[in-house]
Amino acid sequence: MKKGYTLIEVLMVMLIIAILVAVALPQYEMVIDQTRWSTLLPAVRSLKDAQERMWMTASTYSNDVTTLDINIPGEYDGEQITSGNITYILNNSGMDHSITATHDKVPGVVLEQFLTVSRNFSNDLHCKAITGNSRAMRFCGQLALDNVLGTSGDYTVFLLEGDGMGNLSPW
Repeated sequence: MKKGYTLIEVLMVMLIIAILVAVALPQYEMVIDQTRWSTLLPAVRSLKDAQERMWMTASTYSNDVTTLDINIPGEYDGEQITSGNITYILNNSGMDHSITATHDKVPGVVLEQFLTVSRNFSNDLHCKAITGNSRAMRFCGQLALDNVLGTSGDYTVFLLEGDGMGNLSPW
């Protein structure tokens, strides 16, 4: 009598492994994305605090990170700070003031923290996902518990913190 496995038994084991991988891979990607994303929040909060201190002393927000009382590691090119895979931008156009952050390894997702003296979304924290990018949409949707504010250009905007009051059209 020969000992071994039949072709059907081997195929069944391979099928079970494939199903387990198909179920586990999206969850694994989500955990990795959340870990990468968590590196953005402390620096964005620090930049927001520095901007608010600038507002309290000078009644203005800065477009230039070198004028703030903070040191964010990375290279500043006059418009944005790049630190490894992370990019931060101070946005001060008209009456809307915010800080945006992206991580190269979490494609299609933008973190946007609005400042206190902002016409729209004062103090709100948004996760913006490129509409149609299922990974980005799933990521922001999970973080925001599917609290969608609306769309803005190519992005679907999710509310992470704040009251969500404002008009999406100026973006």
